[in-house]
Amino acid sequence: DFPAESSWHSSQEDDSTIDSDDLWSDEDENIVAEVSPNDLCTFIEVNEPRLDTLIITLNINERYQDVDAAVYLDSDDIDNIWSESHDFDDIIFHYDYWKRISDTLRNSESLNAIIIQGTIEADFNPETARCIQTFYDGLKQIKSIWEFDLEVFPSYHTHPEFDLEHFARNNTNLSRLYLSSDELLSTDQGHAISLAVGNFSAANFELDISDCRLNSEHFHQMMMSSCRNVKQLRLSCRELTHSTSVAWLIRNTSVLDLLGLKECNNDGISLILSSLSQNTTIRSLYLPEKNEDLCSLLLCDCTSISSIHNSNHTVIMLCINDQEEDIPGMIDDCLDLNMIPNKMKVIREKIARGQNWCNPEIIERHT
Repeated sequence: DFPAESSWHSSQEDDSTIDSDDLWSDEDENIVAEVSPNDLCTFIEVNEPRLDTLIITLNINERYQDVDAAVYLDSDDIDNIWSESHDFDDIIFHYDYWKRISDTLRNSESLNAIIIQGTIEADFNPETARCIQTFYDGLKQIKSIWEFDLEVFPSYHTHPEFDLEHFARNNTNLSRLYLSSDELLSTDQGHAISLAVGNFSAANFELDISDCRLNSEHFHQMMMSSCRNVKQLRLSCRELTHSTSVAWLIRNTSVLDLLGLKECNNDGISLILSSLSQNTTIRSLYLPEKNEDLCSLLLCDCTSISSIHNSNHTVIMLCINDQEEDIPGMIDDCLDLNMIPNKMKVIREKIARGQNWCNPEIIERHT
């Protein structure tokens, strides 16, 4: 049983002010206000022109189903409006409440980022699913989003569907998409995601699927979709076939500038690095573990002059586990040399320095 309509509409009479007793500063020194679900709904309506970021946290398990919400505003007074619900019978699960938020957001021209996160460990209650579905239907209409994080892809059939493909067609300026799923995505989900990625057309599109589990077919579809428009790509290669698909992307892309590998075994890294030898777009490379031999071969293969010539002369930043670690002299020198725009000069310099880095006999025979 949900509250009468009059009780949850009563807060609309309030203005957009927040009592100073409800304000505090978070660890990032943002000014935060905690409000009731009703006040959050009213605040979204009143402050729609100043909306910047919306975060929805879904926690669904056998014992309870709750939704937390946070709204970041483009405001000098309050940075973050936050609301929390731990009671399944709370007003936050009233359909008309979510319909109000949905209708407000679908016309927003200021909202820049949406994050949907949480843990889904059980089927949705039918009323909860209906509430979230109407909320999703509003989100997919928004055309101002530049960052979208979808971190819940549960396998439960009662979970509401987010139409990512429709969202992609609306948000042609989206520049960052993060997808996460602990479980292998279904055939329909994987196919829809790969199609959606191809529809995003921002010039500097960033795709993060490092925590998203896709089968080999959908992973390769994703790489084919990424070839045209993805400039920064972060992923995990859990199978060798995934590494083969990434190697294909590296050989065919004309825009990829950053490649980040969160998970990948040694054979997969070897395959990917070998495909980088002729790539002229990727400048930043993130690897899950240190492998000095493979990195040395990538940047300056001293087995012959021809091999040095065919090494990679584009990568200028190499990170291990998202951190720039101390790198052995030869690799560090090569990264510095690769910053030189004139690549013929880079090659000549690598050949000259190869006498100190590599087998002197090989270099001497060709100089």
